[in-house]
Order: sequence, then C-alpha cells, then structure tokens
Amino acid sequence: MVGPQVLVLVIWVRILVPEQIYKIAFLCYFYYIIKQIYFFEYMLSFFKEAFTDKSLEKNQSEVEARIEKDVKTPDKLRLYGDKVIDLFCRDFKVEGKEKIEELRKQNPDQKFVISAAHLNNLDVPAALKVWGNDFNVHLTGESVLLEKMKYLGQRLMINFAGKDNFTPLEYKENENGKHGSFNPDNFNKLGEVIEKGKTPWIAAHPFALDGKMKRPSIGPVYLAAKTGAMLIPTALEVRGGSVNLEGVLENIKTLMDRSSVTYRIGAPFSVPSTDVSIIEKVLQNRKKGEEVNSEDFKKFKSVVDFLRKQSDEFGKQIAMLLPEDKRR
Repeated sequence: MVGPQVLVLVIWVRILVPEQIYKIAFLCYFYYIIKQIYFFEYMLSFFKEAFTDKSLEKNQSEVEARIEKDVKTPDKLRLYGDKVIDLFCRDFKVEGKEKIEELRKQNPDQKFVISAAHLNNLDVPAALKVWGNDFNVHLTGESVLLEKMKYLGQRLMINFAGKDNFTPLEYKENENGKHGSFNPDNFNKLGEVIEKGKTPWIAAHPFALDGKMKRPSIGPVYLAAKTGAMLIPTALEVRGGSVNLEGVLENIKTLMDRSSVTYRIGAPFSVPSTDVSIIEKVLQNRKKGEEVNSEDFKKFKSVVDFLRKQSDEFGKQIAMLLPEDKRR
C-alpha cells in the first residue's frame, strides 16, 4: 500500500509547480506513509487486545515479559523499517545473518554494535527490518539532521522513532558536505544505552553521496573498545533506483524504479581490549582551554593511532561486503 493516488499527485505537482511547492507535496506524501504506519500499529494493538486470551497473559511471568520487551525493537520502529523497504524495494535479501545467530547461541550475554557502510538512506530501514526481532535497535545519526529544514524528511523519521530511540552524533556541514566532529559525550550516552540492553546502529563513515565507501571513522571502534561490544559489519548492495536516496528527486527516482537490495552481514569484529579513557581526558582539557602535558599527549596519540588502525581493519571487512566499484 504505497498510496498510488498520492504518488500520482506528487508527480503531477512536480510538472506543474515550482521546486519548493513540489518538495512540500513530497513531504505530505511521506507524512501519509508515516500515518499509515501508525494506523497499522494501532490495528495490530487492537487485534492483540481483542483476541488474546487474558488468562494466558496473566500466567506469563514478569521476567519473560520484560525480556521480550527489552530484546525487540519497538513495534513502530520495526513496522517503519518494513514499510519503507516495501515501498522502495522490489526485492530484499539477507546474507550472513547465521554467523551472528551462532555467536549469540554460544554467548547470549555478548553486547553488539551494528555498523554500516553508509552509502544509501535505506541503511537504517534495512537494519530495522533485519534486526528488529533480534535486538532492541537504537538509532544514531548526524546532529545536523535535527538542525536544518532541508532534512525535514529525516527529522520526521527521528521524531517518529522517539528521542528515547535516537542519539544524535555531533556533525558539522559545509560546502563539501557533512563531517563528523568527535565528541566523547555522544559515546558516553551510547555506552549507557548499551548497558540498558539496547544495540546501537552507527554508520561506519560519513554519508557518501556518490555511492562509494569513505574511510571509516574511529567512532564505532572507540565505542566497541569502551563498552566491550563486538561490531557487526553490514553493507547494502542496491541495484536500480537511486544511488543514495538522498533528497526528494532521488526518492521519486526510486519510487519509479524500485531497487533490488541485498543486505550483507560480515563476521563480528572484536576490538582488542584497550583503555581509551585518555581520549576523553585530553579532549575535555582542550575544551576547557587547559594545557595537555606531554605524557598525556603521547598516550592520547598512541590510542588514536591504535583506533585508527582498528577502524581501517574494520573498514576492510565492510568493504568486502560491497561490490568492487563501491569500495574505497
């Protein structure tokens, strides 16, 4: 159900009216999809309420109920992922998930961070669809998505997800695009999220408009070293439709020529145990305008070099999940 009448209206508006009004029309269409998801969520809740045996529900232990709630991603987010993939993809396949399932059987207490080659805006919906029943997925994204009107579509998605399910990562934007600005406070919050039993999703590198992977950031490996979590490398191979699904025109392009998508999952990546606290200490000192002594700076540089090497190794694992023409 993609609302064909609404889609025809959007295309008709594109032909007859200026760009800005067309963008408003597209956002109205996006809003229609979000409302549809809320409707499905309501109906799902209604039928559960109407047809569930209350006596059986009462017999379910509080522990079992809490585990089920904590392990799974909230229904509205899982439904969002399903509907967006259905909307933009003609077919969707998953490869490599059995590696993670086997590891979880062997070590059910192992913590994870899902990290992706960030080449297409289907990355997040795909992760929600694939992992929604396995993990309580917690989303991250660029802070500029909350600051600028041109990212209104992404802001609607974030608001839909709810602030409890999203952590903004500090980013700056200029004429050359968006660039991460490493802030340890962001990762302290994600550490708290992991302690609560959630599994963060984080891009391995800044968004790539050209569809080719960039050099990975140190953020994912820093978070893994800080929390003891293992990284799950993931990547999308998208055939047909938009290269990046960024912006109104690229969305329309994919609606008209829906993509064939393969979601690939690599072997879990473990960062060797190391103390990364010196990074936060030095950056906090700099932020306060305090001098950093030579010993601390030497430790800082050593840990950054270590994390950079780890992020490059992790990047190689992600790159192997992509077609050759999409690698760095």
